[in-house]
Amino acid sequence: MAKQSNAPGNNRERELQQSTIPDAALVAAFENCSFDAAQFDHTMHVRIAWLYLNEMSLVDAVSRYTRGLKKLTARLGVPEKYHETITWFYLVMINERRTGDGAVSWTDFCRDNPDILSRRPPLVAAYYSDEKIRSQLARRQFILPDMAQSSRSGSPPNTSK
Repeated sequence: MAKQSNAPGNNRERELQQSTIPDAALVAAFENCSFDAAQFDHTMHVRIAWLYLNEMSLVDAVSRYTRGLKKLTARLGVPEKYHETITWFYLVMINERRTGDGAVSWTDFCRDNPDILSRRPPLVAAYYSDEKIRSQLARRQFILPDMAQSSRSGSPPNTSK
């Protein structure tokens, strides 16, 4: 599969952001493992997570999404691609942005959160060192970030009170 750029303005990214595929059909395809590897890119991961978070609590979304993603990666023959910390990280960030920004539509969410949709550089790199995120522990279970960054400004949060 050829790599595609997820830079803002990429036609494939815009197509997925404004996809006419009904939400219920996307969720069903994810849960039934009927996506192929070429269809299930980073933007599709984010969109399905966003749909889950619109319908259920963060805790329920994490449980359902991780279960579905493990099942899908196994069906695609790449179970080693599943990464617990990265999965949880994006679900938490999507939830924070979704509730904090009040984005009411997928299109609004995409417009307001290009950093979540971008693969290069990955948002996770602002919060985790390479050593920590590449560890087997991070792959197996969620671990907290080792680099404190504000989710929008790129600078450390103000902790003085």
